[in-house]
Amino acid sequence: MVRIEADASFTSTLSKETFSMSFANTAAVTSKSWSDSVRLITAPRRGDFVRGNIGFDISLGAGEHTIYWRIRRTSTSGSLQLQGGGVLSIAAYPIKD
Repeated sequence: MVRIEADASFTSTLSKETFSMSFANTAAVTSKSWSDSVRLITAPRRGDFVRGNIGFDISLGAGEHTIYWRIRRTSTSGSLQLQGGGVLSIAAYPIKD
């Protein structure tokens, strides 16, 4: 079992905007995220930083895996600003039969 966690603070240049945070195993922008990992976070006012954090457990097969952390905006105008970057942590645990 693998536990993936991500945390970031961000804001929008718009008066109110909702962001989605998720994880995926493909880099393509049009690819789907793991649906159980999707979280919606709303920045209520322009310039107000909000904390977005997600945690997700998944069983992955043996071998190497690449995980992508996505922050997507619902608006096509304005911009996203991260405060001090973000933190991504991944921990693997044995599955007990």
